[in-house]
Amino acid sequence: VLLSPDLAFTYDKQYGKVTGILKIPQANILMPELRENAINVSPDEVILGEQPPVVEPPRKVNLDADIDVELGKNIAFDGQGLKTNLSGKLKIIKSGEKMTTFGNVDLTKAHYKSFGQDLTVRKGRFVFNGPVDNPWLDLQAIRVSKSKSVTAVLSVTGLLNSPQTQISSEPSLPETEALAYLVTGSPLNQVSKSDSNLLASAAISYGAGQMSWLSDKLGIDEFEVKEGKTLQDTLLAVGQYLTPDFYLGTKVGIFNKQAVVVLKHKLTDKINVETQAGTSQRIKLNYEFGTD
Repeated sequence: VLLSPDLAFTYDKQYGKVTGILKIPQANILMPELRENAINVSPDEVILGEQPPVVEPPRKVNLDADIDVELGKNIAFDGQGLKTNLSGKLKIIKSGEKMTTFGNVDLTKAHYKSFGQDLTVRKGRFVFNGPVDNPWLDLQAIRVSKSKSVTAVLSVTGLLNSPQTQISSEPSLPETEALAYLVTGSPLNQVSKSDSNLLASAAISYGAGQMSWLSDKLGIDEFEVKEGKTLQDTLLAVGQYLTPDFYLGTKVGIFNKQAVVVLKHKLTDKINVETQAGTSQRIKLNYEFGTD
């Protein structure tokens, strides 16, 4: 990172302030890749038998700031699947213990690798209006179909901590078709068996409640994400009735990758015996009934 500061610093009677402009004409930012399916550790995590670290309270410094940050033309970022140049202007204000950031950072010449594909970012902007770690996102990535007749669009909007995704296409197509174009570059009826796993993975990432169509495409009776109390408990269930009374399937933890094999045999219309084998073994007697 190359910096070109033009800052003024004043300090009097244990109170200081920094004002001015900080220009960044050039930077090359590389971020290490996270392991597959990595998630943040819960802030209330406690490791039994381990002494908590002794944390000394930070020394209080009465230093306020009012700094304009200008990004130059040679700011490159590469990390978390995103390769892009950055530009924009920010204002950083610190008053007492509160720090806020205003302005925007734009993405240019950007590509984002998602669902195993290299997508072109057609529009990308981070808008800061307060917290520095939770900007507003306005991103749009596209993939042009192999036939050049359809453009699949992945839009991401909302705050960084809770973004919302939407998949569409130009011209307008059903969402399932748009997802197939986004992942494979082809319509759903042309998805090969080798691409089915990729499409399934994309559907899981996009949302559990939008995959009922996928079981028909893959020719199986069950393809469902079952949400648990925590992310680690969330399972992908895949299965098939080999006969009307005998079910064979598997449940795979999306985040912990633990898997079990499930066998289910109907004794009556409402009673079945279920066995599971994996990291642990269990046998269950289920009573199942449907309601309208």
